[in-house]
Amino acid sequence: MSNRDRLEQEVQLAKERLENMPADTPTNIKKILEDEYVQLSFDLNNFVDEDDNND
Repeated sequence: MSNRDRLEQEVQLAKERLENMPADTPTNIKKILEDEYVQLSFDLNNFVDEDDNND
């Protein structure tokens, strides 16, 4: 599994955690999970494959 594939999987899992979190989840936990999702999404959007960098 490539680094991109792993990162895509992590983003998907973080998204699912947010979508499936119980309504009574404490605000601080929600914030942590949202921040994690945002950071992973940012990392994925800015990911540069080594193969693309062989110019």
